[in-house]
Amino acid sequence: MNKGTALFLGVLITLVFLSLPFQAEAECQQLTDAGVCISAQPEVQTAPGREGIDPLAWGTAGRIYQNIPAVAFAGWNSSTTYNTDGSGSKYRTGGSVWFDAPIHLPSGASVERLIIDMCDTSAMGNVWGWFFDCPTTTGTCDQYGGSGTLTSSGTPGCTYIEYNLPATVTINNLTRMYFVRVRLDAADDTTSFRDFDIGYRLQISPAPATATFSDVPTGHAFFPYIEALYDSGITTGCGVAPLRYCPDAPITRGQMAVFLSKALGLYWLY
Repeated sequence: MNKGTALFLGVLITLVFLSLPFQAEAECQQLTDAGVCISAQPEVQTAPGREGIDPLAWGTAGRIYQNIPAVAFAGWNSSTTYNTDGSGSKYRTGGSVWFDAPIHLPSGASVERLIIDMCDTSAMGNVWGWFFDCPTTTGTCDQYGGSGTLTSSGTPGCTYIEYNLPATVTINNLTRMYFVRVRLDAADDTTSFRDFDIGYRLQISPAPATATFSDVPTGHAFFPYIEALYDSGITTGCGVAPLRYCPDAPITRGQMAVFLSKALGLYWLY
């Protein structure tokens, strides 16, 4: 393993460690060789497919979910009337069948899954859901979900409906805007919903056509990752005239502190 590979593995391991929840030393019954505490607390079970529901998740491997509660949804127009069950679920009592809510995802996020926690005991109506991808100026929106994909059928009771997008949608907050929509057919509590989840993964930004650093050409194994560090302001390189990154040079603890502090946005108390 060369020094450049070791550097990036070291940064990744540190990021993973920082994302782990803190546990008091008294709770540790065993330490791994890496010094990680093994807690005596039982593993928390999550709903099917909800691996890693964490709004502050780091890395590109795991799927992250943004949860939009029903209380954040507004009626499509002033004709919509609704009520709640006192525990977060919303149902329609009259007027328009549509409810909309904005979503706020980081630029570059890759949206791949939609889930609605809902109840449907109606013999006549269903619960439906959509994800909308629209231009910030006038134009036609792309929509995902709806009939045959993200909708209840029959009278399944209280459960969840889900839809995996056939192709992921990459969030572009500069020229696009995004929202989700729920449709409740029945004008009573036989169709209701509690929340809408957006499943996405973080991505490394696309590499530029030309190299920023003279010692990291476009064919370099770490080219897209080093360019992403530079574009996000995490690194400015190791030398100028010409601009260099020194990909095979060892990293000091001081340099690592700069990398991690800039990457994680440390440290704010307010």
